[in-house]
Amino acid sequence: MDSGNSIEKEWDLEDIEGISLDGVPDLYFFQAQVNDTGGTDNTVPTTADPRSRRSINDKAYRARCKEREKSQKEELEKLHAENASMRAENESLKEKVAMLSPKLEEAAREINQLSRESHSLKRTSDYQAIVLQAFTEKMSIKLSDICLQGGDCSGSHDKYKSLHDEAARSSENVIQDPRMQEKKRLLEERSRLENENRLLELKNQAYFMMIQNDKNPAGDAAD
Repeated sequence: MDSGNSIEKEWDLEDIEGISLDGVPDLYFFQAQVNDTGGTDNTVPTTADPRSRRSINDKAYRARCKEREKSQKEELEKLHAENASMRAENESLKEKVAMLSPKLEEAAREINQLSRESHSLKRTSDYQAIVLQAFTEKMSIKLSDICLQGGDCSGSHDKYKSLHDEAARSSENVIQDPRMQEKKRLLEERSRLENENRLLELKNQAYFMMIQNDKNPAGDAAD
Protein backbone atom coordinates (compact mmCIF):
# COMPACT_ATOMS: atom_id res chain seq x y z
CA MET A 1 0.00 0.00 0.00
CA ASP A 2 1.28 3.44 -0.95
CA SER A 3 2.25 5.36 2.19
CA GLY A 4 1.70 8.72 0.42
CA ASN A 5 -1.95 8.06 -0.50
CA SER A 6 -3.10 6.27 2.65
CA ILE A 7 -2.23 6.06 6.29
CA GLU A 8 -1.78 2.64 7.71
CA LYS A 9 -3.38 2.19 11.17
CA GLU A 10 -3.11 -0.73 13.48
CA TRP A 11 -6.22 -1.88 15.38
CA ASP A 12 -6.26 -4.01 18.44
CA LEU A 13 -9.10 -6.39 19.35
CA GLU A 14 -10.77 -4.02 21.85
CA ASP A 15 -10.68 -1.08 19.41
CA ILE A 16 -12.54 -2.97 16.70
CA GLU A 17 -15.22 -4.39 19.04
CA GLY A 18 -18.58 -3.03 17.96
CA ILE A 19 -17.40 -2.27 14.40
CA SER A 20 -18.53 -4.48 11.52
CA LEU A 21 -16.08 -6.20 9.22
CA ASP A 22 -16.85 -3.91 6.31
CA GLY A 23 -15.73 -0.87 8.29
CA VAL A 24 -19.25 0.45 8.98
CA PRO A 25 -19.79 1.10 12.72
CA ASP A 26 -22.27 -1.17 14.39
CA LEU A 27 -25.52 0.62 15.26
CA TYR A 28 -25.45 -0.96 18.74
CA PHE A 29 -22.36 1.08 19.48
CA PHE A 30 -24.35 4.29 19.17
CA GLN A 31 -27.53 3.13 21.00
CA ALA A 32 -28.46 3.86 24.58
CA GLN A 33 -27.56 0.91 26.82
CA VAL A 34 -30.31 -1.18 28.39
CA ASN A 35 -29.78 -1.85 32.08
CA ASP A 36 -30.57 -5.12 33.78
CA THR A 37 -33.78 -3.80 35.31
CA GLY A 38 -35.50 -3.56 31.94
CA GLY A 39 -35.21 0.24 31.57
CA THR A 40 -33.01 2.35 29.34
CA ASP A 41 -29.96 3.85 30.98
CA ASN A 42 -29.17 7.00 29.03
CA THR A 43 -26.36 7.95 31.37
CA VAL A 44 -23.92 5.88 29.33
CA PRO A 45 -22.37 8.06 26.64
CA THR A 46 -23.10 6.73 23.17
CA THR A 47 -19.49 7.34 22.23
CA ALA A 48 -18.07 5.39 25.20
CA ASP A 49 -15.86 2.46 24.36
CA PRO A 50 -16.68 -1.07 25.59
CA ARG A 51 -14.31 -0.81 28.52
CA SER A 52 -16.01 2.40 29.74
CA ARG A 53 -19.44 0.86 29.33
CA ARG A 54 -18.44 -2.15 31.41
CA SER A 55 -17.04 0.11 34.11
CA ILE A 56 -20.21 2.21 34.25
CA ASN A 57 -22.45 -0.88 34.34
CA ASP A 58 -20.34 -2.41 37.11
CA LYS A 59 -20.65 0.76 39.18
CA ALA A 60 -24.42 0.82 38.70
CA TYR A 61 -24.67 -2.85 39.69
CA ARG A 62 -22.59 -2.31 42.81
CA ALA A 63 -24.77 0.67 43.75
CA ARG A 64 -27.92 -1.44 43.45
CA CYS A 65 -26.39 -4.22 45.53
CA LYS A 66 -25.39 -1.71 48.18
CA GLU A 67 -28.91 -0.28 48.25
CA ARG A 68 -30.45 -3.75 48.63
CA GLU A 69 -28.03 -4.59 51.42
CA LYS A 70 -28.94 -1.36 53.21
CA SER A 71 -32.66 -2.09 52.86
CA GLN A 72 -32.23 -5.64 54.19
CA LYS A 73 -30.21 -4.38 57.14
CA GLU A 74 -32.90 -1.84 58.04
CA GLU A 75 -35.57 -4.55 57.81
CA LEU A 76 -33.59 -6.86 60.09
CA GLU A 77 -33.14 -4.07 62.63
CA LYS A 78 -36.86 -3.38 62.53
CA LEU A 79 -37.69 -7.06 63.07
CA HIS A 80 -35.20 -7.27 65.92
CA ALA A 81 -36.85 -4.28 67.64
CA GLU A 82 -40.32 -5.81 67.19
CA ASN A 83 -39.11 -9.12 68.58
CA ALA A 84 -37.63 -7.40 71.63
CA SER A 85 -40.93 -5.58 72.19
CA MET A 86 -42.89 -8.84 71.91
CA ARG A 87 -40.63 -10.55 74.42
CA ALA A 88 -41.09 -7.72 76.89
CA GLU A 89 -44.86 -7.92 76.43
CA ASN A 90 -44.79 -11.69 76.93
CA GLU A 91 -42.90 -11.27 80.19
CA SER A 92 -45.62 -8.88 81.32
CA LEU A 93 -48.30 -11.39 80.31
CA LYS A 94 -46.55 -14.15 82.24
CA GLU A 95 -46.64 -11.96 85.35
CA LYS A 96 -50.37 -11.36 84.84
CA VAL A 97 -50.97 -15.10 84.46
CA ALA A 98 -49.07 -15.72 87.68
CA MET A 99 -51.29 -13.15 89.41
CA LEU A 100 -54.49 -14.62 87.97
CA SER A 101 -53.77 -18.21 88.97
CA PRO A 102 -54.37 -17.70 92.73
CA LYS A 103 -57.62 -15.88 91.94
CA LEU A 104 -58.76 -18.78 89.80
CA GLU A 105 -57.98 -21.24 92.58
CA GLU A 106 -59.82 -19.09 95.14
CA ALA A 107 -62.83 -18.80 92.83
CA ALA A 108 -62.86 -22.59 92.39
CA ARG A 109 -62.87 -23.09 96.18
CA GLU A 110 -65.74 -20.61 96.59
CA ILE A 111 -67.73 -22.34 93.88
CA ASN A 112 -67.25 -25.71 95.55
CA GLN A 113 -68.35 -24.26 98.89
CA LEU A 114 -71.43 -22.67 97.34
CA SER A 115 -72.25 -25.93 95.62
CA ARG A 116 -72.18 -27.81 98.93
CA GLU A 117 -74.36 -25.17 100.60
CA SER A 118 -76.78 -25.25 97.68
CA HIS A 119 -77.15 -29.02 97.94
CA SER A 120 -77.74 -28.72 101.67
CA LEU A 121 -80.46 -26.12 101.19
CA LYS A 122 -82.07 -28.23 98.49
CA ARG A 123 -82.26 -31.20 100.83
CA THR A 124 -83.87 -28.99 103.49
CA SER A 125 -86.37 -27.59 101.00
CA ASP A 126 -87.25 -31.05 99.72
CA TYR A 127 -87.74 -32.26 103.27
CA GLN A 128 -90.08 -29.35 104.07
CA ALA A 129 -92.09 -29.99 100.92
CA ILE A 130 -92.47 -33.67 101.83
CA VAL A 131 -93.56 -32.83 105.38
CA LEU A 132 -96.10 -30.31 104.10
CA GLN A 133 -97.52 -32.79 101.61
CA ALA A 134 -97.77 -35.49 104.27
CA PHE A 135 -99.49 -33.09 106.67
CA THR A 136 -102.05 -32.11 104.03
CA GLU A 137 -102.81 -35.72 103.15
CA LYS A 138 -103.10 -36.66 106.81
CA MET A 139 -105.60 -33.90 107.55
CA SER A 140 -107.61 -34.81 104.45
CA ILE A 141 -107.81 -38.43 105.57
CA LYS A 142 -108.78 -37.37 109.07
CA LEU A 143 -111.68 -35.30 107.79
CA SER A 144 -112.84 -38.18 105.60
CA ASP A 145 -112.79 -40.55 108.56
CA ILE A 146 -114.88 -38.15 110.61
CA CYS A 147 -117.52 -38.05 107.89
CA LEU A 148 -117.55 -41.82 107.45
CA GLN A 149 -117.99 -42.36 111.18
CA GLY A 150 -121.15 -40.27 111.16
CA GLY A 151 -119.64 -37.19 112.56
CA ASP A 152 -120.65 -33.68 111.76
CA CYS A 153 -119.48 -33.10 108.18
CA SER A 154 -121.54 -30.01 107.60
CA GLY A 155 -118.53 -27.86 107.90
CA SER A 156 -116.03 -30.38 106.53
CA HIS A 157 -115.93 -28.73 103.16
CA ASP A 158 -115.15 -25.40 104.74
CA LYS A 159 -112.59 -27.00 107.01
CA TYR A 160 -110.97 -28.77 104.10
CA LYS A 161 -110.89 -25.52 102.12
CA SER A 162 -109.38 -23.79 105.11
CA LEU A 163 -106.83 -26.57 105.40
CA HIS A 164 -106.03 -26.25 101.67
CA ASP A 165 -105.54 -22.51 102.04
CA GLU A 166 -103.30 -23.07 105.04
CA ALA A 167 -101.26 -25.53 103.02
CA ALA A 168 -100.91 -22.97 100.23
CA ARG A 169 -99.77 -20.34 102.72
CA SER A 170 -97.34 -22.81 104.17
CA SER A 171 -95.96 -23.42 100.70
CA GLU A 172 -95.47 -19.70 100.24
CA ASN A 173 -93.76 -19.55 103.60
CA VAL A 174 -91.41 -22.29 102.49
CA ILE A 175 -90.55 -20.29 99.39
CA GLN A 176 -90.16 -17.08 101.40
CA ASP A 177 -88.19 -18.78 104.14
CA PRO A 178 -84.95 -16.86 104.89
CA ARG A 179 -83.01 -20.02 104.21
CA MET A 180 -84.61 -20.26 100.79
CA GLN A 181 -83.78 -16.62 100.14
CA GLU A 182 -80.23 -17.38 101.17
CA LYS A 183 -80.23 -20.29 98.77
CA LYS A 184 -81.37 -18.00 95.98
CA ARG A 185 -78.64 -15.52 96.83
CA LEU A 186 -76.04 -18.26 96.90
CA LEU A 187 -77.18 -19.60 93.55
CA GLU A 188 -76.96 -16.14 92.02
CA GLU A 189 -73.51 -15.67 93.53
CA ARG A 190 -72.46 -19.04 92.23
CA SER A 191 -73.62 -18.14 88.72
CA ARG A 192 -71.71 -14.87 88.87
CA LEU A 193 -68.53 -16.58 90.03
CA GLU A 194 -68.86 -19.24 87.36
CA ASN A 195 -69.09 -16.55 84.69
CA GLU A 196 -66.05 -14.77 86.13
CA ASN A 197 -64.20 -18.06 86.25
CA ARG A 198 -64.95 -18.76 82.58
CA LEU A 199 -63.81 -15.25 81.67
CA LEU A 200 -60.57 -15.67 83.57
CA GLU A 201 -59.96 -19.02 81.92
CA LEU A 202 -60.48 -17.48 78.47
CA LYS A 203 -58.06 -14.67 79.30
CA ASN A 204 -55.58 -17.20 80.59
CA GLN A 205 -55.80 -19.21 77.37
CA ALA A 206 -55.40 -16.03 75.31
CA TYR A 207 -52.25 -15.09 77.23
CA PHE A 208 -50.70 -18.50 76.66
CA MET A 209 -51.58 -18.40 72.96
CA MET A 210 -49.85 -15.03 72.62
CA ILE A 211 -46.80 -16.45 74.37
CA GLN A 212 -46.73 -19.41 72.00
CA ASN A 213 -47.15 -17.14 68.98
CA ASP A 214 -44.04 -15.28 70.05
CA LYS A 215 -41.99 -18.29 68.96
CA ASN A 216 -42.10 -17.35 65.30
CA PRO A 217 -39.48 -17.67 62.54
CA ALA A 218 -39.38 -13.92 61.91
CA GLY A 219 -38.48 -13.22 65.54
CA ASP A 220 -35.77 -15.88 65.54
CA ALA A 221 -34.29 -14.52 62.31
CA ALA A 222 -34.09 -11.04 63.81
CA ASP A 223 -31.75 -12.35 66.52
